Amino acid sequence: MIPRVPIVLIVLATGLLLACRESVPIEAGEARSPTDGARVSELFAAMAAGKYADRAFPELGWDDIPALLELGPSTRMLEDIPRNPLSSQYEERCAEGLVALWLLEGVRKGRGFPSLNALCFEGKVEGSDWKLASELNHDRVLAAYRTWWARVKDLPRAEAAAIDPLEGTGLRWY
Repeated sequence: MIPRVPIVLIVLATGLLLACRESVPIEAGEARSPTDGARVSELFAAMAAGKYADRAFPELGWDDIPALLELGPSTRMLEDIPRNPLSSQYEERCAEGLVALWLLEGVRKGRGFPSLNALCFEGKVEGSDWKLASELNHDRVLAAYRTWWARVKDLPRAEAAAIDPLEGTGLRWY
């Protein structure tokens, strides 16, 4: 007799496997061809065109941080973005800049998706429009990451990565 496995367990296991797939962090001093933003440009062009097919965390590295920061101010709405398969929250649209900063946070942490969603809040969110609540913090999130990068860009990667850009802001990725 073949044991029956509840479909929920199969879906959860599949999501966990996808979420665990992550980009390989590049340590300071390791050889890597410079991207001058090409990898980030291609990634975001695919998202904007609705042709982003991979649901795992994109293969981004430390050298992509400046290009991600350049996109930080963008309020253009994207529908086809990387989504953490472990999240039950589904945001249909998200500002390009917040997606870029969320992906930057994943690169900083060196382990793929940094949180469940590309939403950033201060304190408890009241109501059901989480996207709007997050968008209201966009400028503060961007300022925190710009300040962090100016402070850490010349530090060894491990030391820079250990510094939390949102520390002291009250903000957190959801």
